[in-house]
Amino acid sequence: KGREGLSELIKAVSAGRVSGVIVRKLDRLSRSVRLSQDLFVLFNQNEIELLATDEALPVGTDGASEFALHVLIGASQLQLRQISENIKASKAFQKRRGLKLGGRTLLGYADGEEAGKVFVKPDEAEVVREIFRRYDAGASLCQISEWLNSAHRHLVKHKWTYSTVRIKLTNPHYIGMVFNSENELIPSPVYESIVDRDVFMRVQRRLESRKNIKVGSNLRKHLLSGLLFCGECG
Repeated sequence: KGREGLSELIKAVSAGRVSGVIVRKLDRLSRSVRLSQDLFVLFNQNEIELLATDEALPVGTDGASEFALHVLIGASQLQLRQISENIKASKAFQKRRGLKLGGRTLLGYADGEEAGKVFVKPDEAEVVREIFRRYDAGASLCQISEWLNSAHRHLVKHKWTYSTVRIKLTNPHYIGMVFNSENELIPSPVYESIVDRDVFMRVQRRLESRKNIKVGSNLRKHLLSGLLFCGECG
């Protein structure tokens, strides 16, 4: 599942179109003991020779050779699991400390030389502050996204939308705070505040209040009022 190349190989072997399989190392074929066993049976049934360019594989189809192959695959599977556990432990440690976990850098900051650290980019930070100022002054999310698409389209991979603007407006990193692994908001040891905290809190209150806006009884009603909403503005 999820490995189209391997699926095509199995089909080709079953159809008799393959006489040998060459891999760099055995773990490139599979790191699952169960899947490897199924592949070895398939290869033996079709008299397929399995070769590796970067390691020596047991020769033969007897029980000893099959056992040796299973030992190699088991070792690869254990190594993969250990790598995965180490990565998870490292990310959990970084999150507890409020460090950056990787991925795309937040607008207004750039990656530092030390892993998990960032520094403020003054030009982008000013754009972030202007986003907050405009919303705090009464502009809508759609109006702000339109301004950003006309003046700062280059700052994002895709076009600005009301949802990407909302994501920026609700990010606590901009006031130097971060959620830890217990989902608690704590001072960030990485992100320097670039937005005034009072402005940030006013913006949060306005965003929250906009969630509960209803169509008033004194407003002009249309056929689909209250049923259809703008995909950008809500």
